[in-house]
Amino acid sequence: MIRINLLPYREIRREAHRRRFRLLLILAALLAGLLLSVTYTLLDAKVNDQLARNARLEGAINTLNGTLRNTASLHQERQALMERQQLVERLQAGRNDAVRLLDQLASLTPPGIYLKEVRPSADNQRITLAGMARSGERVSTYLTLLGGDTLFSDPQLNYVRDPADPTVRGSEFSVTVKIGAGSVQPAAAPGVAP
Repeated sequence: MIRINLLPYREIRREAHRRRFRLLLILAALLAGLLLSVTYTLLDAKVNDQLARNARLEGAINTLNGTLRNTASLHQERQALMERQQLVERLQAGRNDAVRLLDQLASLTPPGIYLKEVRPSADNQRITLAGMARSGERVSTYLTLLGGDTLFSDPQLNYVRDPADPTVRGSEFSVTVKIGAGSVQPAAAPGVAP
């Protein structure tokens, strides 16, 4: 005899298959959610670590910027001190120049000439000598003596004229002479370029 199974085995199998599918779907969703949660936590931790490193780097950069500003101000202060030192050295070196210049002028001035004015030019490269002479020959001799000296060079006669007062004997004169290489140039005043 043939037996026929009247039980709905196909439906039971389908239902078991559906339950297994639902269970696997729920497990896959839970696993995906867990995986997303772990990934999010790890990425969040990495971002927080990077933000902390950025904050440390910004702090170090700010510290270095402060040091650089301090270094720049120290450099400016050092530069100012060096300029002051150079000015003092120039003043020290030129301290005796005026004495040497006047001493040399006194030794070169022949008898019969006296100086009323010794005036430096604006660039301290020339001086103008103005005075009185008994005669024009003495002025000529004075020019020759100035031209032959190591301290002075290139003497130029500006004028020789009779004095305004007729009771004064002699002639007024003015000579411009270049301060030569035998001298140290006078130091410039502070704030004036040499």
